[in-house]
Amino acid sequence: YMDYSKYTNGGAQGGGTGGDYNQYMNYSKYMNAGAQGGGNPAMLDASNPSVPASAADCNTTEQLKAWRKQSLGRVDQYTPEAYQHFAEAPIEQEFSKNLARITGEPEPAA
Repeated sequence: YMDYSKYTNGGAQGGGTGGDYNQYMNYSKYMNAGAQGGGNPAMLDASNPSVPASAADCNTTEQLKAWRKQSLGRVDQYTPEAYQHFAEAPIEQEFSKNLARITGEPEPAA
C-alpha cells in the first residue's frame, strides 16, 4: 500500500505538485450561456422547455412551427451563410413530414 496523500492537498508535507484546483470548479457561470446566445448549442433547448426537442415529439402545428423556428435559428447562428441551405433543407423536410402526420394528410413526396 502506498500513501499518495503526500502528493495531494491531503498530505502534511504538501509535495509542491498538489495545487488548488477548486478555483476552477465554479462552472455555474457557463451553465446559462445558451440563454445569452453563446455556449453549448444543446443548452438552447433548455432555454425554452415548451419547444419539443425533435419534430417527432410535436403534437400540434404550433409546437411544430416553434420547433422549426428554433432549429432554423440555430442554423442561422452557428452555420456560415454560404452553407445554411445545406442545413435548412433537412429541417424543412422534417417539418413537412411531421406537418402531414399532425394534420392527417398524406406525406409529401421527397
